[in-house]
Amino acid sequence: MSSDRVLTRHVESDGVPALADLSAAGLRRHGGSAALIDGDRALTYVELANLVAARRRELGERRCLVALEGARNIEFVVTLLAALDAGYPVIVVDGEMGLASVRSFEPDVV
Repeated sequence: MSSDRVLTRHVESDGVPALADLSAAGLRRHGGSAALIDGDRALTYVELANLVAARRRELGERRCLVALEGARNIEFVVTLLAALDAGYPVIVVDGEMGLASVRSFEPDVV
C-alpha cells in the first residue's frame, strides 16, 4: 500500500489490548483455508497472517492513529487487521478529501 494512502500519527500507548482472534497468530490457526478473495487473487489464512505481521512491523512499535482510505481490497484488510492487532486506533476515511482532513487533524484527546 502506498504511503500516501496510509497515514499514522503517533500517540501515547495506554496499554489497550489487541484483538486476539484477528492477530496474526489467531489467523494462522485457520491454516490453509481461504481467507480473502479479491478478484482473481485469493489468500489463505496463513498468507493473510504473514501479510498482517509484515504490515504491523511496517507500522512500528509506537502506538499511532492509523487513517485508511476506505477500499474493498486485500491491502485495506491487511492494514486494518495489522493496526487493530497492534492496538492502534483506526479511522476510515473517504478518498483524498478524507486523508487531507486527517493530515490537518490535531486532536485534544486521543
